[in-house]
Amino acid sequence: MRPEQDDAGALSRRAAAGVEQAADGTEQVTNGTQQAADGFEVDEEVQHALDRLTLLINAAEALSSTLDVDQGLRRLCRTIIPGLADWCAVDLLDDRGRLRRLVVEHRDADVTSPGLDEGLLPAAEGSAASVARALLGVGPVLLTDIPPPKDTDDPLYAREKELFERLAADTAVVAPLRARRQVLGVLTLARTRREAPLTEDTLSLVEDLAHRVALAVDNARLHAEARHTAERLQRSLLPGTGRRVRPPGSVATGTTRS
Repeated sequence: MRPEQDDAGALSRRAAAGVEQAADGTEQVTNGTQQAADGFEVDEEVQHALDRLTLLINAAEALSSTLDVDQGLRRLCRTIIPGLADWCAVDLLDDRGRLRRLVVEHRDADVTSPGLDEGLLPAAEGSAASVARALLGVGPVLLTDIPPPKDTDDPLYAREKELFERLAADTAVVAPLRARRQVLGVLTLARTRREAPLTEDTLSLVEDLAHRVALAVDNARLHAEARHTAERLQRSLLPGTGRRVRPPGSVATGTTRS
C-alpha cells in the first residue's frame, strides 16, 4: 500500500472518530437540555408552592391583625386581590341566622365601593343560589358557566347573578366558611379575565383559605362574647348597680312586723 493510501485511511479513521464524538456531544447537549427543562419544571412547581404558602401567610396576618371582623375581612380580600382573584365577597350569618354580605372588594376601586353591594341578603332556604348551597356545607364549588341574570322568583339567586353580572365574573369559586362543625358564612372569589380563569387546581387553596377565615371569624366572635360577659359582670359588681340582699330577720322599708 502506498503512503498516500495510509494517510487517507488515517484521515478517514480520524474523521469517523470525530463524527462519533460529535454525535456523542450532541446527545450530551440534548440530554443536558432535557435535564435543564426538567429542572425548570421542578422550579415552577416549587415556585407555585411558595406562592401558595405566601398567600396563606399574608391572609393569616391580615386576619390576625385585628379583632374587628369587618376590618379583618377587608384586609383579607385585599391580600388575595389580584393574585388569586379579581374580586372577593364575604357573607356571614348573624346571630339570628340571617345572611349578611359584609365585604365586597374589587381590584378596580371604581367598580365597587364599601356598602354598595353589602347588607342583609334574601333568605337562603330553598334557594338555588351558590351561596345557599355553600351554607349547607357544599363546596368549594367552581363556577365556569355563569348565566346572565333573569326574572326569577328566587330573590337570593337573583342577587347573586346581579353581582356576578355587574362585577363581570367569568369564573368563580364559592366556599363555605366552616368552624367547629358549623357553617358561619360563605367566601366567594371571582376572576373577570377569560384568559386567566379559576380552575379545579384552585379549589384546595380556596378551601384552606376559607378554613382560616372561618377560624378567624369564630375566634373574633368568641372574644367579643367573652368581653361582653366580663363587662356585664363588672357592671353588676359596681356599687349601687346590684340588688341588695337583706340579711335574715331584717325588715324591708315601709313594712312592719306582725
